[in-house]
Amino acid sequence: METIIGITAYNCLKEIKECLRSILNSTIAYKKIVIVYSKSNDGTDEFLKGLPKEYDIIEIPKEGAVKAYKKLFEIAFKEKCDLFLTHSDVTFPKLYERDWLKNMKETSEIKDCGLVTCFKGMGMSGPSYLDNFRWVGTWCLYVPYKTMKKIGLIDDSYTCGEDIDYSYSVVKAGLTIYSINYWVDHHRKGKKPQDDDMDNLAKINGAHFKEKWKLQY
Repeated sequence: METIIGITAYNCLKEIKECLRSILNSTIAYKKIVIVYSKSNDGTDEFLKGLPKEYDIIEIPKEGAVKAYKKLFEIAFKEKCDLFLTHSDVTFPKLYERDWLKNMKETSEIKDCGLVTCFKGMGMSGPSYLDNFRWVGTWCLYVPYKTMKKIGLIDDSYTCGEDIDYSYSVVKAGLTIYSINYWVDHHRKGKKPQDDDMDNLAKINGAHFKEKWKLQY
């Protein structure tokens, strides 16, 4: 099974350049790189449109990052490929005689594997969702095609917490989340509009999560 690297981008010229540089310098274990972006005002658009044709560059309306993630899932599923999903503000260190993405792919082939991530690629949800549930963040998320076939694509009815929901879907399906011996620098450069409203977003999306999965409040 081949792997598509999917990246989301918006107003991130400096960060997307570093992200792509580090990917190209650290792995060759992919079919292609697909970048889904929304119209920016810092030169990101022009940079992406100037990339070689080996990249798939797709513009979508600015409706939040989760819509972009869903688009990448749809592309990988349509092409019957595994998906490695990440953000523009992530740097991938080069390993000595070892390819981190190849390691992820090999791990994903374990029979009960549902998702693969890296060291510190997981978070711990609180009571707004499901207390003490370990989930995989979309900044370092390897989704095998077999997982998409079994449980479907990411749920874009969320505005945040979609990665908690997808991880929970995997665990509910009896699959296992694996982590490889690798670390990425998720440096989160730049303040995001939703950062000041995270408590409220967690409350709203957490309520949606509990209602969807019929969990007690």
